Amino acid sequence: ADNAEHFRDSVNQAVGIDFQLITKPKGMTDYLEASTAENVNLIKSIPRDYFEKVESLVLGGMKDGLAPTAIAKQIQEQTGVSARRAKLIARDQVSQLNSDLTRQRQAAAGIEFYKAVDAGDQRVSGAPGGKYPNAKISCYGIARQDIGYGQGVYKVSDGAPWGGKTGLQPGKHHVLCRCIAIAMIQGVNYFPDK
Repeated sequence: ADNAEHFRDSVNQAVGIDFQLITKPKGMTDYLEASTAENVNLIKSIPRDYFEKVESLVLGGMKDGLAPTAIAKQIQEQTGVSARRAKLIARDQVSQLNSDLTRQRQAAAGIEFYKAVDAGDQRVSGAPGGKYPNAKISCYGIARQDIGYGQGVYKVSDGAPWGGKTGLQPGKHHVLCRCIAIAMIQGVNYFPDK
C-alpha cells in the first residue's frame, strides 16, 4: 500500500492526474510472490533451509503492512539469526520488494524511463566525502552518470550499468540501497534528445 501510494504520488506530481487504476495491475500479487522468492535466494547469511521461512515472513509482512522492524522480529524468532542480522535482512528485503513493485508499476503504466535518485546524505555509496566513497556500486555515480538519456536517467526495462554490472535498479543497487526511481513522463517532466 505504501509503495502504491508513493508511486501514485510520483506520477500525479509529474502529470497532474490520478493513476489509481495502474497501481493495481493484474498479476501484481503473483509478481510480488515471485520477486520475494528471487530476492530471498540472494541472502547469503542464512542456511538454505530457512529461505522458504524468510520468504513467507517477508511476503506475509509486506501483505499485512508490517514495518521492517516487525518483520525483523519474526525473522529473528523463527530462524535464530541475531537481531542485527534480522533487521538488515528485513530492511533489505522490503527495500528490494518496493523496488520491484515500482519497476513493475512503471512498466505496466507504459513508462519507458526513470531517474535514479540517491538518498542525498553521507551514507550514499560512492559519494565523495561521504562514509563510503570507495563503494563497489556507486549510487552517487549512478544518479549522476549520463548514458545518453540524461543525467541519472535509464530505461525501466534495462536499469543502470555500473562497474561492469548491468540491469541495476534503484533500491537494488546493493544491500540496503535507498535509491528510488522517479518516473520520467515524456513531454511532461522529460524531454529526451533521442
